[in-house]
Amino acid sequence: MAQRYDVKYHLHTDDTQLHLSLDLDNLCDMSPVLMDRLHLLGVDFILSLQHYFKHQDEVMLFLSHIGDPKNAFLIYFPLAFFCHRATGIKVMWAAVISEWLNSALKWILFGQRPYWWIHTSGLYGDEVPHLEQYRLTCETGPGSPSGHAMVTSSVTFVLMRCYLKYQASNTKRGYVRKIVLWTTFLSLMILVCISRCFIATHFPHQVIAGVIVGSVIGEAIFRHDTTAVSLRTYVLLSPIIMMSAPMFYSLVSILGQDPVWSVTLSQTWCAKTEWVHLDTTLFYAATRDASVLLSTGLGLWMTHNQLEQDGINGRVIVQTGVSVTFARLMERVKVNQQVPLLFYSVAFAKYFLLFTVMVVFVRKISNLLQPLNKSQKKDG
Repeated sequence: MAQRYDVKYHLHTDDTQLHLSLDLDNLCDMSPVLMDRLHLLGVDFILSLQHYFKHQDEVMLFLSHIGDPKNAFLIYFPLAFFCHRATGIKVMWAAVISEWLNSALKWILFGQRPYWWIHTSGLYGDEVPHLEQYRLTCETGPGSPSGHAMVTSSVTFVLMRCYLKYQASNTKRGYVRKIVLWTTFLSLMILVCISRCFIATHFPHQVIAGVIVGSVIGEAIFRHDTTAVSLRTYVLLSPIIMMSAPMFYSLVSILGQDPVWSVTLSQTWCAKTEWVHLDTTLFYAATRDASVLLSTGLGLWMTHNQLEQDGINGRVIVQTGVSVTFARLMERVKVNQQVPLLFYSVAFAKYFLLFTVMVVFVRKISNLLQPLNKSQKKDG
């Protein structure tokens, strides 16, 4: 039976009393109903997207790929790092913190995904709507908030803020530049969010939440002097992030919940088993974040945290190109997913090697080659 709680407020200006009855049990019972309603509206929205853009599925997959969190590490970081080292460090922190926090929120919120929710909710009876699935649909983690929206918004927000800080002015041209950049940011996030809904891997409220939280993280990282972070902080945070995934796993188990419930649902309701990948699990995100943090911290310590500001020139283009190419080659290294310990160990080693090469060796080799090129030009 529902318990009722009477809260009395005494209004001393007159001798009346205001009584407010709050049915807490009924309020809690309303929460699943509201979420079901939100999910139902979300499914209708996804069905509309799939109807109107049914011939643009490859475009949607491309847009979804643009928002992939790994791009923050493989593309945005080297681009920012070699153009402006301090900005690159901020981008790395934004990527790590937003991805790790996204994983933590997913463990806590138990968000559903559209492609399995339509089957498990029991709200449709025998008339379950047909949602098209694609090769990027079947992510294995819980759905809320969207990692693509959260990480991409966090990283691009930092890029926008840093660029405007160093390049924009208070002139008319500066204001126009700000408008163009923020319009581009919003357009990018809208397109990424629509693509994530189109492929039925997220509900609309999940991508909106991801953009909001990611932007807040981006602003916080921008305001913090990440170049002053000590090696000790990098070394201490890395194992904490690494152990957070098994800690959350154990906590969820202790609370009587199934910590791999989302993996089970993805394997059950995904249209093709080959579309289910371990590199979308929360364990993989924690492994990547810990590896990136440790290798970047050690790399900055080895290079004495030198803060060159090269801007965009030929050398930066070459450095970025070499780093991105090496990153793409490293991504091609595949390990049997049937052995999780080996899979995650190789993932840690892969990102550790990648960021060590980008932070330490690419710039160092480039600096060594530069005098040789100058001497050859003089001899010529």
